[in-house]
Order: sequence, then structure tokens, then C-alpha cells
Amino acid sequence: MIEVNPCPKCGSDNIQISAFSILPDVIAKCEDCEYNIDVQVPWEDMNEEEHDEKGLKEVLEIWNKQEEKS
Repeated sequence: MIEVNPCPKCGSDNIQISAFSILPDVIAKCEDCEYNIDVQVPWEDMNEEEHDEKGLKEVLEIWNKQEEKS
């Protein structure tokens, strides 16, 4: 399991990760302040599970590198 850092904007731990079965988008979003990061993961030859796993990894790598804003 990949650790999810708190929201870099508000510090909340209420983070939702979403992937869409018909789109390449994967989104990490703070449910409290609506701050979000969206990445596109091309489907290529992946099934839905492979796409979601790759997307989760990619979006959380970016999310977790964000620095908390004062």
C-alpha cells in the first residue's frame, strides 16, 4: 500500500483517489478544500485493474511530492 500524504494546501487527511473506466484520467483530490492533481495514464494494452494500479502509483508519486503551502 502506498502512503498518502496530507493535502499540501489545507493539511487534511481526507484524500480521495479516483480512476475512470472509460477515460485515462486518475485524480487525487482533497475532499475538504477540493485541491486536486489529475494525471492521464494511457490505456495501451492494460485491463482496468492494471490501469488503476499504474494510475494510483503515478498520481500518488506526484501528490506526495507536493509541499505544504503556508
